[in-house]
Amino acid sequence: MTHLTRTTGLREHPDLAVVIPAWNERENIELLLPALKEMIAALGLTAEIIVALDLVLAMVQAARSYGRKKGLLGSYVVGNAVSPPFCDACFDGVAMLGAIIAHVPGRDGRVQAFRAAWRTLRPGGKLAMTTHNRRCHWKLRLYFACVNRFRRLGRRLGLWTSLGDNDRWSTRISEARSRRPVFFHMYDLDEALADLREAGFEVVDARARADFEAGCVDLALRERDYFLGFIAKRPEA
Repeated sequence: MTHLTRTTGLREHPDLAVVIPAWNERENIELLLPALKEMIAALGLTAEIIVALDLVLAMVQAARSYGRKKGLLGSYVVGNAVSPPFCDACFDGVAMLGAIIAHVPGRDGRVQAFRAAWRTLRPGGKLAMTTHNRRCHWKLRLYFACVNRFRRLGRRLGLWTSLGDNDRWSTRISEARSRRPVFFHMYDLDEALADLREAGFEVVDARARADFEAGCVDLALRERDYFLGFIAKRPEA
């Protein structure tokens, strides 16, 4: 309740709030601060209040502890990105770092998460996000070309599978490996653009993460980089 009251109060303070995901491992949390600063700059904001959201309590507690050490002003909240506990039009920017969207199962679920971000943004507010790029290496392209074909055949034969096209399980989801396999969906640029637009966003920029870091558009970098970056906004009208 305190958090909702505080979130509602952000309506009175434009250009203050950015929603970010909390990260659970120390190695990842220490990467959060510089990445967040870059995303805030990309959004064109001066962030004074940060509200961090994650599904798992332990992740939120770790982020809260690290945030206090670094003097980050804000709230750290347990919640689901598909249905976040925030009111409409209460944030000026949303940053989904670390391929958070990739861990939402099903295209409907991912589009719903984008719609939830759209709902919480004020008109003109921006979303910055990164996600995986399945076209960055020939091994990934070959892997998904094969497994997608088998999964589609299985669905035609009435065989149940928990994974859809371009989904996978892996323990290699960050510099700190997970103890158990974790679900994630691997996007490519066109698919991510389609989902963002389906959710109502106007895409401002879409490049490989390396393109953003280099400050240029480089198609060669885009073909090799494991991550894609996007800036999208909720239209004014």
